Amino acid sequence: MIDLMQKLIFFTVILLFGCAGNIFSQNKEWDELLDTCSLPGARELLQKESGQIDAILKISSVRFAFGTATDKEKEEYEYEPYEMKSPDSIRALYSSYFSNIELKQKIVMPEGSLLEMKIHYKTGGVLEKYGETPVLTVQKIFFKDGTLMNIDANREENEDDEEALSNILDPHNSFELYETKPIDSILVAVHYEYPASVTKVYLDGGNTSYSGNDGSIELKSIDGGNISLLASNALFSKIDIVQALNKEGKALRKKTSSSFTAPSANDLELFSQYNEILKSLIGNIDAGQYENTVQFKKELLRQIGELPKPDSLNQEQMTEASYSFRGNIAGMNFFFKSPDRINIDTTIMLKNGLYGDRQKSGWFVARDIESKKIGFIDASGKWVIEPAFRDINKENDYICLSYEKPANVSADAKYFAYDNIYYWLDKTNKKMVRLDFQYAGELNDSLCRIQRETNGSYGILNYRTNEIVLPMRFGWMQHENGLIAVREGEYTYGGDGKYGGYTIEGKEVIPLKYKSVSTDGNYFYTDLGDWEDPAKDVFDRNGQKINPENTSVIGRFVDGQPLLVQDSKSEKNFYSGGEEKKSYIDTLGNIIIDASKYIEAEQFSNGMAIVCNTAGKYGYINTKGEEVIPCQYKEAFSFQKNYGFVEKEEKDSKGRYVFCFIDRENNIVKTIHSPYYRESVRAELNGNNARYYFNAPGGGRQGL
Repeated sequence: MIDLMQKLIFFTVILLFGCAGNIFSQNKEWDELLDTCSLPGARELLQKESGQIDAILKISSVRFAFGTATDKEKEEYEYEPYEMKSPDSIRALYSSYFSNIELKQKIVMPEGSLLEMKIHYKTGGVLEKYGETPVLTVQKIFFKDGTLMNIDANREENEDDEEALSNILDPHNSFELYETKPIDSILVAVHYEYPASVTKVYLDGGNTSYSGNDGSIELKSIDGGNISLLASNALFSKIDIVQALNKEGKALRKKTSSSFTAPSANDLELFSQYNEILKSLIGNIDAGQYENTVQFKKELLRQIGELPKPDSLNQEQMTEASYSFRGNIAGMNFFFKSPDRINIDTTIMLKNGLYGDRQKSGWFVARDIESKKIGFIDASGKWVIEPAFRDINKENDYICLSYEKPANVSADAKYFAYDNIYYWLDKTNKKMVRLDFQYAGELNDSLCRIQRETNGSYGILNYRTNEIVLPMRFGWMQHENGLIAVREGEYTYGGDGKYGGYTIEGKEVIPLKYKSVSTDGNYFYTDLGDWEDPAKDVFDRNGQKINPENTSVIGRFVDGQPLLVQDSKSEKNFYSGGEEKKSYIDTLGNIIIDASKYIEAEQFSNGMAIVCNTAGKYGYINTKGEEVIPCQYKEAFSFQKNYGFVEKEEKDSKGRYVFCFIDRENNIVKTIHSPYYRESVRAELNGNNARYYFNAPGGGRQGL
């Protein structure tokens, strides 16, 4: 009996989620099942069948339901969500597609090459949302030795030829080439198609259905991040993109989706009639109207045979689908792309990622197919350095990195870390010279920073000539705009060594005697760290001191703004209550603003500097020294791009603190009345992302 019931349940599923015609094809199954059943057994089969139909009819009767939003899961949004685009916008995406293609040639001697293509998703994935994946057909290959190869358009025509090669370049399969010469560039013919038009349908809780020429869509429910819908099969098959939006209109990331063919309205009506027959016959069995199973079976088959035939019904097959998104859904976009296509056909020269113009030596990495070792070949594809290395990364045209097994590791060892070994490519003698460092990072087109070992000292190497510019004796090194600040030391940790400065060519311009030295733009900034002489100085790239004698710099030169300096004597007196004597200098060291009349003066920020008069009131001066915002405020903060933030001297009539945003003409842009005092301000110099925090009721703080 259990086997019979399982078989019947299977038929029920087929019946309910397939075509209504299955009711009639199931007559034969009933005939076979009932031959082996008693009347009580037949009643149990009918009861199970009827229960299954009741459940499906109940689900199908559910109308639209809008569930409660949940905040249990942090919302995640689509990267580059789909949106309606004009043909011009799609063409612009198409044009940028090729600048984000990166090629890499893998040479396997003496067999040939593999050319790999990588597409950066930022443009590649976005373009493919709006049309088909571009098809790139290789037409010509240009080699580094000046020769070229025409690629036969019929290269892959013979499907029976195992040696036939594809002429299509794509990111999923390597382009095979029976040639070992290094490639300079390739010419490809590109074909791209995108829909001539796109239709968008928006549905939400207030607009739950749509009808078109191909059928209808009806939202059944939206519950937090989940939706379910019922759609005509014909229309559902034409949905290209399903997009969920939150209440702010942001597209949510999709988690999962599923769909299945659901009964149509005509199917459901037929199922309902069929179910009534089953229930009626169950009642008849209970009433004892049948003497045996044969009599019952005859009546069952007769009544099923009288149901309307499917071919007499106007049926519309439906699909029920459900989707889950990472966030709370407010509405849904459905995009339908036209079958009509617009074609773009162009030819493009691709070179990005291949051997660049800097690699003029003509040495290229290649792997030997038999030994699996790596060496170097020339532009004609011949070995210049025999393959003897496990792996090589070419850092530039003169230095390469090899990963080698440590000498103290036994031959049968399975687990160990490879050593990083650098080599210099000696083009004159055609050999590789091992270098005595474990790290190299380029500074420009001829120099690189080198490091003896992990956490070891730094130096500078001219990698074109393999000559040391600065020896590896500096535990810290900062490079900017051709200037190098250094600290003596054998290791990166520990800061007891003296600081100094060099040009990138190795010329010492700042002696190694300072407590700290840093570079910024075209200048060195130094600090002796001496209590008796606490001056901080600024030097140009030639080592000439810029700030006047007996002054100490405060801050840096930024965007041509004057630099704040302070009389170094007044600085010493300041700690014992002396007055500060400040001024501002230009990049030649000339004092262009005398700020001695102010008791406070701060660095310039976006062309405005805070000053405080002898009455303790704050205002701002411009780069000409003009007090463009009078000293009238209780406090002022670094000017941002367009506005400054100040506190008024007096509270308002309700006893609240008054803060204002002001423009460069001292016009009040916004006023804030707060019963709680300002806690802190984070306003970076020359920035535009300041944050202002106030004490909040009950403790804590609130930001602005």
